Amino acid sequence: MHAGASAGSGVARRRPLVEAAAMMVSLLRNFAWRLGGAGDRVAGNRRKWDREAGYADYHAFCRNQFARNEAPSGETPSEGYERFRVIAPEVAASLRQRIESDYGCVGTREKSPHKQVYQIDDPGFDRELLEQVVTPALDERAVRYFGSEYFVYWYSVSRSIPTPELLHNSFRWHCDRGPEQHLKLLLYLNDYEEHGGKTGFLDMLTTQRIAKTGYVFDSVRTRVSDLAPYAKRVGAAYEPWSPELNAGEGVLFSPARTLHRGFIPRHGPRVVVTLCLLPSPIPWREAFDRGGIPSLTEGKWHAHAAELQDRLVGSGAAPRDA
Repeated sequence: MHAGASAGSGVARRRPLVEAAAMMVSLLRNFAWRLGGAGDRVAGNRRKWDREAGYADYHAFCRNQFARNEAPSGETPSEGYERFRVIAPEVAASLRQRIESDYGCVGTREKSPHKQVYQIDDPGFDRELLEQVVTPALDERAVRYFGSEYFVYWYSVSRSIPTPELLHNSFRWHCDRGPEQHLKLLLYLNDYEEHGGKTGFLDMLTTQRIAKTGYVFDSVRTRVSDLAPYAKRVGAAYEPWSPELNAGEGVLFSPARTLHRGFIPRHGPRVVVTLCLLPSPIPWREAFDRGGIPSLTEGKWHAHAAELQDRLVGSGAAPRDA
């Protein structure tokens, strides 16, 4: 038997045991955590970032600075995610060709051989890419969600390749830590048929209910690929949404409030542009020009949102209605 096939079958045989062990660890940690009276992990994340780190006050400040004559009408989807056409297929194909020809990519982590990130250190191309990706369709949805202007906190272009399923990473159900009010856009640059990879989502209501088990924001070691047992414990319907996106399509979602996971491509590389959006007191282009984007790579949150506000408008900025 081929060595690769043997290794793959070994992973497949171990997978149920790994899943069961991860679930047992999660349940035991949840039981001990509740006995210790530490409170809800979701509330703890909100307390850390929105209250103590000032991101809730920063969001309120951004809303107060909002100066557009007309805000977009309509409602933000209650599910916490939305699929839409971001750019035309030919624009997506052109972006992919440019990125693959001009920039190299490297693995993100030794334990994550499935995912590579393109090393783009080119401010001119950063602006060029964002001008193409931050379309009116995205602008409308972001402004409607935040009730304010917004800006690109970071972006990345990743390449995921077929790999035997891994144990603990973004390809297991999770929510992203950080401010509750931030968005991510996943923009696919090639068709589903080329790679067979997807991203799965659980709506906000189901996420809230599963959070009662202690799963959300638990250790990465407890992540699992099937949350049906958790949903059953809290009487929630387990109906993951996993759209088959084509080039130029994307999903805008609230990563701190919706459980999500990736599905490893089956037969080819998947190329995705990811944007992280935060509220802003000024339009995104102005934020870009002022150097408001700390690093156009996946990075850490500012320790306190006051630092971010000062970077964008200065510490002496007065409320608009003052």
